[in-house]
Formats: sequence, structure tokens, C-alpha cells
Amino acid sequence: MTKERIEQIRESTLFPKSVSVQRALLQVWNECGQELTAEREKAAKLYDSLSAILTWSAHLPQLANEDIEAAKQSLTEYKKQ
Repeated sequence: MTKERIEQIRESTLFPKSVSVQRALLQVWNECGQELTAEREKAAKLYDSLSAILTWSAHLPQLANEDIEAAKQSLTEYKKQ
């Protein structure tokens, strides 16, 4: 949600300047921020786990090379995001 989108929503209400509308939009903004933070934390943990697996995978000859390459590709794609 962007500042512009919030302004559009606020202006579409019957009372765009009301405190209750502004408070409701602020609450939605904060909840979106909390969800985004939680998703980023999960992604960071996944990234750290995958990095650790790739680091020690060189010491596990029983892993198939395709599995290691697939993990490296996933890590590379995640970094691009």
C-alpha cells in the first residue's frame, strides 16, 4: 500500500477528513507493515538456512550434484529479489 493509495481510499469515503477514517487507514498501514516485516524475517531465515546447507554440502559426497546445483539456483534467484 502506498501513500497515494491511502489518499485514494480516504477520498472515496463519505467523510475523508474524519479522524476515524484516518485512524482506520493508519491501522491498516501498520498491519501491512507488520506482515511485511514478518515475511522478510521468514525469508531471511530461509536464506540463512540455504546458505548454511550449501556451505557444508561440499563435505557430503552422497548428495547428488543436481541437488546442490538446484539449491544454488534457488539461492541465486532469491538474492535477485
